[in-house]
Amino acid sequence: MFGLFISLPASNVFFLLLHYAGDDRWYFHQLFTITVVFLFDTMASKPKTKNMWQNLLKVSSKNELVKLCHQAILYRGLEPDHIPESTVAMWSSQLSATKGETKQIISSLSVLLQRAVFICSSDTAAVSTCFPKDMSKDLGDLLATIVINNFPNWKSALIVSNATLPQLVDVKCTVDSSITNFGMDELPATEAKCDLQLKMQDHTSVDQSYHTVNVQLTKEKLNAMLDGLGKIKNQLASVA
Repeated sequence: MFGLFISLPASNVFFLLLHYAGDDRWYFHQLFTITVVFLFDTMASKPKTKNMWQNLLKVSSKNELVKLCHQAILYRGLEPDHIPESTVAMWSSQLSATKGETKQIISSLSVLLQRAVFICSSDTAAVSTCFPKDMSKDLGDLLATIVINNFPNWKSALIVSNATLPQLVDVKCTVDSSITNFGMDELPATEAKCDLQLKMQDHTSVDQSYHTVNVQLTKEKLNAMLDGLGKIKNQLASVA
């Protein structure tokens, strides 16, 4: 019903309210209040989206817009608050937007470009179909051209980010011995543990950063792991 109200002039909305409410004034008041709030919320939300995309036209040149698109692809998958502050500060002035608005623009542009790459078309009109209806035609055509020109590289980047697992770069091992007391009547026992430090590189992250995982293994767990690795080694040898 609210969708019908949105598409009608204000006078028609008033008569529709009378029709639905009948002689029930309380019901009319409730319908009227809800409808007015809904109308104001809808009208207030539309300009914000339009202004967000219009900010892209404030970038100084096409080359700068291409750089912004590259960064939007680079920071794909990140929450707006996780986009580096240096990047936000750099684009905030060009977009004539606050830092919060800039983060939202980059994040929304990232989603938009990924959707455009997914279409996998060399036709500007076809790519433009995935853009919002409130985006100006000039901006849509420009972004479509940028997508087509950068399609091979962006497609490869998106495939890598979805398919590549973290890579083991380095392993460090130390043995730690500790004395364990079981009780007053029992002699203390020496327990040895193996501390593994695994350094990995995550190719799916924006900066392909390194991170470290620490694992502590008892003698029993270490033997089980070595036994499992030995079986994997034999399987790989048979395949080779």
